[in-house]
Amino acid sequence: MRLWVLKAAQDKTGKNLTRHEALKAQREIALLTKSVRDYEKSLHFDKMELEKELRAEVEAFLGKSKLTAKICRQFVLQIRNGGKDE
Repeated sequence: MRLWVLKAAQDKTGKNLTRHEALKAQREIALLTKSVRDYEKSLHFDKMELEKELRAEVEAFLGKSKLTAKICRQFVLQIRNGGKDE
């Protein structure tokens, strides 16, 4: 993959890279790739921590809340079969 990136960089600039420039570009690519991986790892751990905190808050809310449902009849259904109520 590195060769492909270097070839694309060479094609974009329109000039051939010297060995020193190629090695420098490879190093920069490696450092940037590592930086991105570290950042993604950090985001993953932050996400896990936030999910853990949210789960704890939901459990605390449900633990101290008394959830109830109030039901009131809005209408009555009558089913008639041959004129007789059932």
